[in-house]
Amino acid sequence: MTRKTSFYYSFLVLPKAKRDVIVAVWDFCRAVDDAVDLESDPVKAKAALDEWRREVGRVFGGAPLTRQGIALQTLAAPFSLPREQFDALIDGVAINWRYSSIKGGNFVFTVGGPWVRMYPYSCSNSE
Repeated sequence: MTRKTSFYYSFLVLPKAKRDVIVAVWDFCRAVDDAVDLESDPVKAKAALDEWRREVGRVFGGAPLTRQGIALQTLAAPFSLPREQFDALIDGVAINWRYSSIKGGNFVFTVGGPWVRMYPYSCSNSE
């Protein structure tokens, strides 16, 4: 996480251990999202998501390859980070990426309890 984000400064008030885990999770989330947001080739975007799925597996039972995975692995057990939430994050990014090709294809995700709900919305008033 860089100083370019508002999150950086808000995290400074947290104890270092909590700040470290939040930054590690945030960095992981950002990397997964960027893997598809910054890739225009759908085949490469899907391959990137598949690789992040494998990286989650390595975080929770192997040797991670990315700096994000390595950071998460050192914090996963001490902070009881559940693997399912990282799998769900990748699922959510995949859904958003798949449906973004639909006309007016923007979706709002709301999270409540163990469920993620998706609502389509359009940014255009012309339809």
